Amino acid sequence: MAKAEEIVGLDCEAHALAGVALVLRTRFMEMYAFREAALDWSDPKGVHDMRVASRRLRSAMGDFAPYLRGRLPRKRLRQLADALGAVRDEDVALAALEELTHEAETEADYATDLRAIHTTRCARRDDARALLALALEASALDALREKFLRKLAHAASAPDDSGVDQARGRDTPAPTFKQMGRVIILARLDDLIARSRALQQPHNVKRLHDLRIAAKRLRYALELFAPCWGEQLQTQADEVAMLQKALGDLHDCDVWIDELGALLEQTRVKKDDLTTETIATLAAERKATFQLLSHFTKERTEHFRAALACWADWEATFFFARLREVL
Repeated sequence: MAKAEEIVGLDCEAHALAGVALVLRTRFMEMYAFREAALDWSDPKGVHDMRVASRRLRSAMGDFAPYLRGRLPRKRLRQLADALGAVRDEDVALAALEELTHEAETEADYATDLRAIHTTRCARRDDARALLALALEASALDALREKFLRKLAHAASAPDDSGVDQARGRDTPAPTFKQMGRVIILARLDDLIARSRALQQPHNVKRLHDLRIAAKRLRYALELFAPCWGEQLQTQADEVAMLQKALGDLHDCDVWIDELGALLEQTRVKKDDLTTETIATLAAERKATFQLLSHFTKERTEHFRAALACWADWEATFFFARLREVL
């Protein structure tokens, strides 16, 4: 995963809104800077990096929403993130298929059938790339940048020049960036713990997906506010990244399993209506699909066990108490 750009000039003891404006401006421009790399189809890393930058930006926007005075253009950013995600998902799928095809070279028929599925996914990626190219047109992205920065200037402006938040009362100073960070991180931590019951339901796809999102948001918050606490917070962010990765790999398997199941349903036809050649082609495709389904079901179990082991280790080493103590 691409490393987040350092927030230059961040003052953890200054007014929270000053830090909010600096962070969101930096995160947006970081995403914006990946445009050319994302449009370089010869290297999928560009799309991945821009997508991650987009996620960090939107996660920070969610963290800061209660402190802002106005709304930022979330819908347009979400549309851009969806376009990036569509291409990235196909890149990941094709990479997995290429690896499996290479491993299956000793089974000539199976490898051929996998290449047929690979061809279909390439067509899907071409379509996704065409939509992403439209979303990343220079004029469209420049318009989004101008709109975002304009709205940010208003949304993150201090209520008055005294540094006191009118909404909190004249006698209550507005929080510093660090104080705000403590509130945000603890809220993200509580959300993660609340959603951890998903680990008791290994086949509940949605709850495990929600747990992954909660882990991602906590990790981004820890990384964002790490400069205010030092290396220890970054170390704990790295621990959360391990859970996020296990759950992310598990989610990728769930997507595969769902799509493969749908493919098997689509190819379930009456043989009386088909030619002998078509029947043979469909049979080969279904055989490859069953083998892929078996592969990803096994992989899913391994990723779930990794997530479970990570959580068990956290409980054994008092991870949650240690994080609260740091804050």
